[in-house]
Amino acid sequence: MKRTALFMFGMLTFGLLACSSLVQSTDELVWVVDEGYRIDYASNPRIMSYEDGVVELAYEFQAKELLAEPSAKGYVAFSDGGLDFEEGRQFQADESKGDGILFEDGTRRRYFEDMKEGVVLSQSSTDGGETWVDDAGYRYDLNEIDGGWMGVRTFYLDAEGGVGFIYNTNMLFQANGEKAVAVRLAYSEPGDQGMNFTLVSENLIEEYDEAGIMEMVADPVAIVLEDGRIRLVIMRQEIGVPKPVAAQNGEILTYISEDGVNFEFESSVAKWDDFEEWEVYSLNDPKIMELDDGRFRVYVAALIPDPEFVLSEGQVLERGSKEGFKWILVSITTE
Repeated sequence: MKRTALFMFGMLTFGLLACSSLVQSTDELVWVVDEGYRIDYASNPRIMSYEDGVVELAYEFQAKELLAEPSAKGYVAFSDGGLDFEEGRQFQADESKGDGILFEDGTRRRYFEDMKEGVVLSQSSTDGGETWVDDAGYRYDLNEIDGGWMGVRTFYLDAEGGVGFIYNTNMLFQANGEKAVAVRLAYSEPGDQGMNFTLVSENLIEEYDEAGIMEMVADPVAIVLEDGRIRLVIMRQEIGVPKPVAAQNGEILTYISEDGVNFEFESSVAKWDDFEEWEVYSLNDPKIMELDDGRFRVYVAALIPDPEFVLSEGQVLERGSKEGFKWILVSITTE
C-alpha cells in the first residue's frame, strides 16, 4: 500500500498481564501486543488521568442490559500499571468533558460541539478545573465545509503556544464522487489562547491504496511529547474491502509533527491480523499515553466473535450484522 503524509499542515471481566507477539518496528518504536484484554464488553476508550502509575480509563460499557440506556453506558475503571483493571464505575456529571488544555497563565480551556448549531464551543477554568465558565461566542464553525458535523476530535497545545484541533469529516469526496472519511486540521495561533480556529489543512493525512483511492482515516488522537513534538494516532481501514464484520479490516498508525502542523508517517502500531488470541474484525478509537518509564501504550477497541453467543432456533443473521460479536479493550505497548 502506498502511504502519503501531507506536509502542509476521545458484571465486567478484566484482562491478563504480560506481553507477547511482536507487531512492528521502526527506528524509534517497537510495538508489542499486550497479552489478554484490558476490559471485556467495552469500547470507546478514553484516558482520563495517569498519576503515580495509576491509569484512569473511561470506556463505553457494552453490556446487553444497557442497550436501551445509552446514557448509562459511560464508565471509568482504574489500574495500577494500566493492564489489570478493577471493576468500573459510572461517569459522574460533567466528567465527560475532561480537564481541557492548560495554558501557561494557568487557564484551562475545554471544547465541545453544539450539534444543533454546528459550531465548536468552549469553557474555561481559572481554579484548576473546579469550576467552569462558558466562553462567549464559538471557536469554530463546522457549517462552512463540514455540513455542521464533526466526528472524533482531538486538541493539543504545541511548543509555541498554538492550539491544534484535528477532527473527522465525512465531507471529502473520491474522484468517483463517493464520500471519503478523513481528518482535517484547524489551528489557533500562539497568543490566541485557543479562542479562534482557522482551517489550515482540508485533508491532513492522505492514505491511498494501490489504485490511488483514498482510504478511510478516522479516530484521531494526539499527545505532546517531552521534546515538544506531536504524535498523532489514527485508525485506517482499507477501501475495497467489505466493512466489518463482513470482512476483517483495520490498522492503527502513528504520525509525528515537529511543529504541530506538518505531520509525516511514523509507524504501524497494530493491524487486525497482528492479534493471535482472537479473530479481530475491527480496531476502533485508539488512545495513546506515555508511561512513567518512557514507553508508550495504545488502548484500542477490538471487535471479536462472542464465544457466549448462541443462535436462537431458526435465527438467521443478516450479512454484516454485528450480533454474535463483542467489543473488548486491548492494548499495544512499545518495548
